[in-house]
Amino acid sequence: MALVRCKDHFPEEGGRGADYKVAVESIGYPETAAICGRKGHDKPGYVLLTESEYELYKQGQRVFEPHTNAAHVRVKDPVVKEI
Repeated sequence: MALVRCKDHFPEEGGRGADYKVAVESIGYPETAAICGRKGHDKPGYVLLTESEYELYKQGQRVFEPHTNAAHVRVKDPVVKEI
């Protein structure tokens, strides 16, 4: 499953997360809602793809599902509606 990370938090070669093969820019990067999934971090993120996801990417797929809690969503001011 895709992972969202900024350049500062790409997986290290041979380490945990080595299954990811490429990083692609999210729509609107760097003004994107895809934010690095590292706790306490708010930089714009790239979408990291595994080898199988990269094959789908090369075939034209552009929507990928990240791991649970792997990405944050950037929101804008003001509040639209209180619930």
